[in-house]
Amino acid sequence: MQSTEYDGLSYQFWLLIEWPFSLALCMIVTYPMMITLKWFLAIASLALFCLAADAEVLIKLRKFNLARNETSGELIFTPKENNRGDKVAKSFSVRLGTLLPDNTRKDMSDIEQTNVGFSYYFGGRQARIDIEYPFPECTRFTWTTTTLNEIRDCVDYGSAHWFGGPEQWEQLWPVQKLAKINYPMLTRAADNMAVADRYWLSSEGTYIFVDPDVPLFIDSNTTENPNQLCFVARSNDPYYAINQLMLRYTICSFPDVRAAQAHAVVNMFGYSGSIPDELMFRQPIWSTWARYKKDINESTVLQFAQEIIDNGFGNSQLEIDDDWETCYGELAFNTEKFPNAKGMVDNLHQLGFRVTLWVHPFVNINCQIYAQALQNGYFVRNLQGSAHTEWWNGKDAAIIDVTNPAARTWWANRLITLKNEVGLDGYKFDAGESVGFLPQLPVLQNSESQSDFSRAYSEFINEILPNIGSAVELRSIYKNQKAPLFLRMIDKDTRWGLNNGLRSVVTTLLQMSTVGYPFVLADMIGGNGYGNDELTPELFIRWLQASTFMPSLQFSYVPWQFHDPTVVEISRKFVDLHSNYSDWIISAANTAAQGGLPINTPICFAPSDSYDERACAVDDEYMLGDRILVAPVMEPNATSRDVYLPKGVWRDMNTDILYNGPLLMTNYSAPLDTLPYFLNMNIVSSSNNIVPTLLLLAAALIFTFYLK
Repeated sequence: MQSTEYDGLSYQFWLLIEWPFSLALCMIVTYPMMITLKWFLAIASLALFCLAADAEVLIKLRKFNLARNETSGELIFTPKENNRGDKVAKSFSVRLGTLLPDNTRKDMSDIEQTNVGFSYYFGGRQARIDIEYPFPECTRFTWTTTTLNEIRDCVDYGSAHWFGGPEQWEQLWPVQKLAKINYPMLTRAADNMAVADRYWLSSEGTYIFVDPDVPLFIDSNTTENPNQLCFVARSNDPYYAINQLMLRYTICSFPDVRAAQAHAVVNMFGYSGSIPDELMFRQPIWSTWARYKKDINESTVLQFAQEIIDNGFGNSQLEIDDDWETCYGELAFNTEKFPNAKGMVDNLHQLGFRVTLWVHPFVNINCQIYAQALQNGYFVRNLQGSAHTEWWNGKDAAIIDVTNPAARTWWANRLITLKNEVGLDGYKFDAGESVGFLPQLPVLQNSESQSDFSRAYSEFINEILPNIGSAVELRSIYKNQKAPLFLRMIDKDTRWGLNNGLRSVVTTLLQMSTVGYPFVLADMIGGNGYGNDELTPELFIRWLQASTFMPSLQFSYVPWQFHDPTVVEISRKFVDLHSNYSDWIISAANTAAQGGLPINTPICFAPSDSYDERACAVDDEYMLGDRILVAPVMEPNATSRDVYLPKGVWRDMNTDILYNGPLLMTNYSAPLDTLPYFLNMNIVSSSNNIVPTLLLLAAALIFTFYLK
């Protein structure tokens, strides 16, 4: 391949000359004082201090190659080899403009240098790409065109493992396993895609963040592009038609995956600054849904609460799920099923329960409030003016437009009124996805993208939080990592596998955490019991064990339903274990809330001074903070499993035996009452910026000698 390299960018060039310039300046300013050896040593230590400060900046710089294939006209973006401080060489590459017409791609008609980077023009300015450097470690690409129908750039996954991407029904992990074609990156009811933030993180320390305004489709691991992730901008359904097509994304490179994630949290996501309700971390949530489905009433709820108490289990709250309303969206208790809702809630409070209620943004057409809300413009309408939509509890319904301030106020007032009248402690907010629930194509107020609905939905919940109680959860969100809310996984099925069963609980936990949502509420222990799925005692216990070190526990099926005291005893053991470690979980939550790493991470986030490719491939273990590695048994009839421990000294918390990692432990014994978990005994506080440290040490030694 014949290629031309474009390098020596002004920003990088300045960083390369900045530190010798600073050193020379330090020496020139102090030259008149250099009359004795002691003075010389003093000034030398000062100069080394200046050099150390600038070396800190220099080491953060990540240089890339940008070459052009003269035959095809493609731009090829690759990391340079041997970036200082990297724990492993970066293996990814990006092909830019892969779907530009041949004559356009080969005709690079102009190059301009700007204040922040470069602009390249193709095909007589039919297409333009701007290259900027928002951070020393990052490069931002922005394609724009008014004549082309789509723009496509493809990232070669390389040999790295990749994390993040969308929530999925089959949550494959790492995400380079995901195969998708022409897949719109919007929250949607299909595929359990309630979280669709556009972020991908490489185990080698690179991340990619795609701008939320891009009408983005992805192709991943297709027949035409194996081992590649392609970003495609196209103004087709479910996106709006636009005059100027744009594809913008940022690539950032760091020494390791922890540093990359930390940078993304602070600079791309944002963080909450506070944590959700603390009791939800400490004690289980109990829901009526999976156990009773819609067959609930006042006596059922009170009996459920009494059973929890009689069997010796604590609680954070009892959640009354579907079907309590007179009509879906009416926000009024069905008095035939709940003749005295306030009295019921008062009784539950006396028993030591907080009480929350399942709600949703839909109003069915047969509800009394429907006509008034429709007339006032409180529902989302499509481009043809229709507000009609459907959902799982209504073929004829509408959905409240949470991007409309008047509709938000109307809905908020009704939720607050119900809360105050009955004495509720919070709500469980369901749905909130855009594609599949909004009338298509929707017209949203002050919005240019459907994805804004899920963002506005979570913002609405966060805004009214002080008035509705703190015991709150939701299931769909977009680009709102600043909300201190528990984010619930979409309903899991009562089965073992990655096909929305137990195995997918761990991988979904890792997906949500990686894209910036640390307060993950795993779905109900044992799943939802849909169809012919059967919950066995073994599956129930293994599900509970897998959830033990996650932020919160949520029950609906109960340990005593199996009429086996052993199941109750084992269940109580792990509920107590979660409670005993709840201080650790809350500490990790506070770290995440202040811009730190998530509560739970892949095990290759474990602190280490070297890259561990094997750890990054593991999809059935997870970390709690930096200290606890959890390896649940998630296969039927298994009484052992293989456990991988990354580098470090690990204490087996079941046997107190110490192990030195990296280590693959085969056939670790784990009978039904055993959860394999390990304590990291030597947290590595490693620094990749060794050069500044050495320079500062040299300055200190010289200055000490001077004082003598």
